[in-house]
Amino acid sequence: MTRVVRVLLSGLLPAALALTSASPAAAAIIVDLSPDTVGRVALTGLPNLYSDQNYATRVTLAQDTTLTGMDIYSDIALGRIGDAVIVTIYSNPTMGPPSTIVSQFNDLIDAIDTDGTANFTSMNRKYSLFNVPVNLVAGTYWIGMSGAVSAIGQGVAASQIGQALAFGAGAAKPNVYGNYVGFLRLRSDPVATPEPGALSLLGLGLLGLGLRRRRAA
Repeated sequence: MTRVVRVLLSGLLPAALALTSASPAAAAIIVDLSPDTVGRVALTGLPNLYSDQNYATRVTLAQDTTLTGMDIYSDIALGRIGDAVIVTIYSNPTMGPPSTIVSQFNDLIDAIDTDGTANFTSMNRKYSLFNVPVNLVAGTYWIGMSGAVSAIGQGVAASQIGQALAFGAGAAKPNVYGNYVGFLRLRSDPVATPEPGALSLLGLGLLGLGLRRRRAA
Protein backbone atom coordinates (compact mmCIF):
# COMPACT_ATOMS: atom_id res chain seq x y z
CA MET A 1 0.00 0.00 0.00
CA THR A 2 1.43 3.34 -0.99
CA ARG A 3 2.13 6.05 1.54
CA VAL A 4 -0.52 8.34 -0.05
CA VAL A 5 -3.27 5.72 0.33
CA ARG A 6 -2.25 5.03 3.93
CA VAL A 7 -2.44 8.73 4.75
CA LEU A 8 -5.85 9.08 3.10
CA LEU A 9 -7.30 6.08 4.92
CA SER A 10 -5.92 7.12 8.29
CA GLY A 11 -7.45 10.56 7.85
CA LEU A 12 -10.91 9.10 7.20
CA LEU A 13 -11.34 7.83 10.75
CA PRO A 14 -11.46 11.18 12.55
CA ALA A 15 -13.55 12.63 9.71
CA ALA A 16 -16.08 9.81 10.04
CA LEU A 17 -16.23 10.12 13.80
CA ALA A 18 -16.88 13.84 13.46
CA LEU A 19 -19.71 13.23 11.02
CA THR A 20 -21.37 10.54 13.11
CA SER A 21 -21.34 12.78 16.17
CA ALA A 22 -22.49 15.90 14.35
CA SER A 23 -25.46 14.56 12.35
CA PRO A 24 -28.52 14.60 14.66
CA ALA A 25 -31.87 13.76 13.12
CA ALA A 26 -34.25 16.67 12.72
CA ALA A 27 -36.68 17.39 15.56
CA ALA A 28 -40.13 15.97 14.96
CA ILE A 29 -42.99 18.46 15.37
CA ILE A 30 -45.88 16.35 16.64
CA VAL A 31 -48.36 19.17 17.30
CA ASP A 32 -48.23 22.31 15.16
CA LEU A 33 -50.41 25.22 16.25
CA SER A 34 -47.99 27.89 15.02
CA PRO A 35 -49.43 31.15 13.62
CA ASP A 36 -48.56 30.20 10.04
CA THR A 37 -50.34 26.86 10.44
CA VAL A 38 -53.41 28.21 12.25
CA GLY A 39 -53.52 31.10 9.79
CA ARG A 40 -55.12 33.77 11.96
CA VAL A 41 -54.41 35.87 15.04
CA ALA A 42 -56.68 37.36 17.69
CA LEU A 43 -54.33 38.58 20.44
CA THR A 44 -50.53 38.62 20.72
CA GLY A 45 -49.71 40.56 23.90
CA LEU A 46 -51.22 38.43 26.66
CA PRO A 47 -48.66 38.58 29.51
CA ASN A 48 -48.23 34.89 30.45
CA LEU A 49 -46.56 35.03 33.86
CA TYR A 50 -47.08 31.99 36.09
CA SER A 51 -47.82 33.90 39.29
CA ASP A 52 -50.25 36.27 37.56
CA GLN A 53 -51.94 35.01 34.42
CA ASN A 54 -50.76 31.93 32.56
CA TYR A 55 -52.18 29.86 29.76
CA ALA A 56 -52.61 26.26 28.62
CA THR A 57 -53.73 24.91 25.26
CA ARG A 58 -55.71 21.72 24.72
CA VAL A 59 -53.92 19.19 22.51
CA THR A 60 -54.50 15.56 21.62
CA LEU A 61 -51.67 13.04 21.26
CA ALA A 62 -52.61 10.15 18.96
CA GLN A 63 -49.99 7.82 20.46
CA ASP A 64 -47.67 7.48 23.43
CA THR A 65 -45.13 10.28 23.13
CA THR A 66 -41.90 11.52 24.67
CA LEU A 67 -41.95 15.32 24.64
CA THR A 68 -38.50 16.86 24.42
CA GLY A 69 -39.35 20.51 23.78
CA MET A 70 -42.00 23.05 22.93
CA ASP A 71 -42.47 26.42 21.27
CA ILE A 72 -44.87 29.19 22.13
CA TYR A 73 -45.56 32.28 20.05
CA SER A 74 -46.09 35.77 21.41
CA ASP A 75 -45.38 39.47 21.00
CA ILE A 76 -41.79 40.18 19.94
CA ALA A 77 -41.38 42.59 22.88
CA LEU A 78 -41.89 39.81 25.46
CA GLY A 79 -39.45 37.12 26.49
CA ARG A 80 -35.68 36.76 26.11
CA ILE A 81 -33.25 33.89 25.64
CA GLY A 82 -32.38 32.50 29.07
CA ASP A 83 -35.66 33.54 30.71
CA ALA A 84 -36.85 31.01 33.27
CA VAL A 85 -40.11 29.27 32.38
CA ILE A 86 -42.53 26.86 34.03
CA VAL A 87 -43.99 24.09 31.88
CA THR A 88 -47.27 22.63 33.13
CA ILE A 89 -49.17 19.66 31.72
CA TYR A 90 -52.69 18.87 32.93
CA SER A 91 -54.77 15.78 32.31
CA ASN A 92 -58.07 16.19 30.48
CA PRO A 93 -60.15 13.03 31.04
CA THR A 94 -63.54 14.62 30.32
CA MET A 95 -62.60 16.99 27.45
CA GLY A 96 -63.46 19.83 29.83
CA PRO A 97 -61.29 22.27 31.81
CA PRO A 98 -57.76 21.28 32.90
CA SER A 99 -57.80 18.65 35.64
CA THR A 100 -54.87 17.13 37.55
CA ILE A 101 -51.28 18.29 36.94
CA VAL A 102 -49.42 15.30 35.49
CA SER A 103 -46.09 17.11 35.06
CA GLN A 104 -44.68 20.49 36.03
CA PHE A 105 -41.07 21.61 35.86
CA ASN A 106 -38.75 24.59 35.47
CA ASP A 107 -36.77 25.21 32.32
CA LEU A 108 -35.39 28.02 30.13
CA ILE A 109 -36.05 29.70 26.80
CA ASP A 110 -33.23 28.31 24.63
CA ALA A 111 -33.94 30.11 21.36
CA ILE A 112 -36.02 32.91 19.90
CA ASP A 113 -36.61 33.28 16.16
CA THR A 114 -39.29 33.84 13.51
CA ASP A 115 -39.90 30.20 12.54
CA GLY A 116 -43.64 29.73 12.05
CA THR A 117 -44.40 33.46 11.89
CA ALA A 118 -43.68 34.36 8.26
CA ASN A 119 -47.12 35.90 7.87
CA PHE A 120 -47.35 37.39 11.37
CA THR A 121 -44.36 39.62 11.98
CA SER A 122 -45.60 41.02 15.30
CA MET A 123 -44.79 37.66 16.95
CA ASN A 124 -41.79 35.40 17.34
CA ARG A 125 -41.15 31.86 18.52
CA LYS A 126 -39.85 31.06 22.01
CA TYR A 127 -38.36 27.55 22.14
CA SER A 128 -37.45 25.45 25.17
CA LEU A 129 -35.49 22.20 24.84
CA PHE A 130 -36.54 20.31 27.97
CA ASN A 131 -33.77 19.33 30.38
CA VAL A 132 -35.71 16.13 31.13
CA PRO A 133 -38.00 14.57 28.47
CA VAL A 134 -41.64 13.98 29.45
CA ASN A 135 -43.34 10.66 28.70
CA LEU A 136 -47.08 10.92 28.00
CA VAL A 137 -49.55 8.21 27.04
CA ALA A 138 -51.92 8.83 24.15
CA GLY A 139 -54.75 11.14 25.11
CA THR A 140 -55.85 14.76 25.50
CA TYR A 141 -53.96 17.25 27.68
CA TRP A 142 -53.76 20.93 28.49
CA ILE A 143 -50.15 22.11 28.05
CA GLY A 144 -48.66 25.52 28.74
CA MET A 145 -45.33 27.30 29.19
CA SER A 146 -45.29 30.53 31.21
CA GLY A 147 -42.68 32.92 32.53
CA ALA A 148 -41.35 32.05 35.98
CA VAL A 149 -40.04 35.55 36.78
CA SER A 150 -41.08 37.79 33.89
CA ALA A 151 -43.89 37.65 31.33
CA ILE A 152 -43.05 35.80 28.11
CA GLY A 153 -46.38 36.40 26.35
CA GLN A 154 -48.87 34.12 24.65
CA GLY A 155 -50.49 34.65 21.27
CA VAL A 156 -53.97 33.24 20.65
CA ALA A 157 -56.41 32.90 17.77
CA ALA A 158 -60.08 32.21 17.30
CA SER A 159 -60.45 28.43 17.55
CA GLN A 160 -61.88 26.02 15.00
CA ILE A 161 -61.46 23.06 17.36
CA GLY A 162 -63.73 24.29 20.17
CA GLN A 163 -62.61 25.77 23.48
CA ALA A 164 -58.87 25.06 23.43
CA LEU A 165 -57.39 27.79 25.66
CA ALA A 166 -57.42 28.01 29.45
CA PHE A 167 -55.93 30.54 31.87
CA GLY A 168 -55.25 30.71 35.58
CA ALA A 169 -52.96 32.30 38.16
CA GLY A 170 -50.22 30.42 39.98
CA ALA A 171 -51.20 26.96 41.14
CA ALA A 172 -54.93 27.68 40.75
CA LYS A 173 -56.57 25.32 38.28
CA PRO A 174 -57.08 27.18 34.98
CA ASN A 175 -60.54 27.89 33.59
CA VAL A 176 -61.47 27.61 29.93
CA TYR A 177 -61.11 30.95 28.18
CA GLY A 178 -63.71 31.32 25.44
CA ASN A 179 -63.45 29.90 21.96
CA TYR A 180 -59.69 30.39 21.45
CA VAL A 181 -56.56 28.34 20.85
CA GLY A 182 -53.04 29.20 22.01
CA PHE A 183 -50.12 29.22 19.58
CA LEU A 184 -47.65 26.43 20.32
CA ARG A 185 -45.68 23.55 18.91
CA LEU A 186 -44.80 20.32 20.68
CA ARG A 187 -41.63 18.46 19.75
CA SER A 188 -40.33 14.94 20.12
CA ASP A 189 -36.67 14.83 19.07
CA PRO A 190 -35.48 11.43 17.83
CA VAL A 191 -32.14 10.04 18.96
CA ALA A 192 -29.21 11.26 16.82
CA THR A 193 -28.44 8.74 14.06
CA PRO A 194 -25.32 8.50 11.89
CA GLU A 195 -25.78 9.17 8.19
CA PRO A 196 -25.02 6.30 5.72
CA GLY A 197 -22.13 8.22 4.19
CA ALA A 198 -20.58 8.73 7.60
CA LEU A 199 -20.83 5.00 8.34
CA SER A 200 -19.00 4.23 5.07
CA LEU A 201 -16.24 6.68 5.98
CA LEU A 202 -16.01 5.14 9.43
CA GLY A 203 -15.51 1.67 7.90
CA LEU A 204 -12.77 2.90 5.60
CA GLY A 205 -11.08 4.74 8.43
CA LEU A 206 -11.06 1.63 10.63
CA LEU A 207 -9.65 -0.38 7.72
CA GLY A 208 -6.82 2.12 7.30
CA LEU A 209 -6.09 2.07 11.03
CA GLY A 210 -5.96 -1.74 11.04
CA LEU A 211 -3.58 -1.85 8.08
CA ARG A 212 -1.26 0.69 9.74
CA ARG A 213 -1.11 -1.36 12.93
CA ARG A 214 -0.54 -4.60 11.02
CA ARG A 215 2.30 -3.05 9.05
CA ALA A 216 3.86 -1.64 12.21
CA ALA A 217 3.75 -5.09 13.86
